[in-house]
This record gives sequence, C-alpha cells and structure tokens, in this order.
Amino acid sequence: MDDKKYELFERWVLAPFEALRSLPNGDGAFAVMSMTFGLYERYLISSLKTRGEPANDDTRWKEASADLGGKVSPDDFKSFWEMYRVGMQHCFHPKQFTKGKDKTKWGWDISEEPGFEKYPQILKKGDDRFVITINPWAFAKHVIDRWKEHPELFNEIDTMKSGKIRVSNKTEFPNHGYTTSSESYCTYKRDPNIPDSTGHFQQ
Repeated sequence: MDDKKYELFERWVLAPFEALRSLPNGDGAFAVMSMTFGLYERYLISSLKTRGEPANDDTRWKEASADLGGKVSPDDFKSFWEMYRVGMQHCFHPKQFTKGKDKTKWGWDISEEPGFEKYPQILKKGDDRFVITINPWAFAKHVIDRWKEHPELFNEIDTMKSGKIRVSNKTEFPNHGYTTSSESYCTYKRDPNIPDSTGHFQQ
C-alpha cells in the first residue's frame, strides 16, 4: 500500500476504530464488528485471488480457518459468518437460528471477558443448544493486523479499489451524548442464563 493508500487506511479504518473504542461500556463493539466483517471478507478474497484460487464460499471458510490457526473449522466458521456477518450487515444485529437438518438452536455471546477469543468458539449448552462466542475487539485487531502485514493486497480486487477523499462541508449530526472515557473497557457481560434466555434464542 503506497503512502496515499495507507493514509486512506488510517483515516477510514484506524481512526474510526479508535473513536469507537473510546466509547464507554464497549458500546462501539457492534459497529466495529460490522466494519471488521467487510475488511475480513476483502482480505480473504484478496488472499485467494493473489494465489489464483477461486473465492467462493467454501474456499473463504477454509481460508479463514487456516488464517485463524485452525482454531475453528471451516464449517464452524460458516455458522459464525451466517450468525454474525449476515445478521449484522443486514439488520445490525447477530441473528439466532435453528439449523434445518438437526433442529439445533444457535445463539450468540460477545465479550472481552477471559475465555472469549479473536476466533469464534462453539459452546454446547444443552442437547440441542449451542452458542457462538467472540471477542469483538480481539477479532478486529486480528483483521487490522493482517492488513498491516499485507498492505499489497488492498487493491487486489479490481472492481473495489480504494477511492479518493475530497473536501466538503460537514453534515450536521445529532450529538449522541457520549463523552469519551479513559476507564477500563467492558463489553457485553456473559449471560449466566444462556441458552435459556429468550434474548439469545429463538423459541
């Protein structure tokens, strides 16, 4: 990535991530996750493309599994992607679902607490209930680090090369009422009632 492209990366990725990180109570986590999925999908496709491999769903799940050190299987990463990426990019919220074949129920849990990792983990909570966990900030850091390590991939997708910035007047935006804080961050607390909480599972 040349200096101008890296400036865009700093302005469009690093600066917003830092601003979201500064919100109290980890309230920027959902926005950071949404941004991270776009960046990670771009990275996976770019990595496959530069090696001359197809970037279909199956190859992306395998690429992600390998990139995350084999800590998650391609099939489990597919479930994570369906729950978090599809849910958040379409409705700004991870979705819960019931798998068609075995009728198992799947819910989600995100936190920075010990035990939550940069990669998705599948936790069995009952005979037919599962939870997919993730540490959103660690996942975001992993993806940002990948781009810092491989800036040459950023414009590998011909139809989605980075744009340009031009000066314009700022749009007025309502004040959200937050003040930044240097206090320690915490994300969403683990729900001790999972998987019985109706907030996490489709009944």
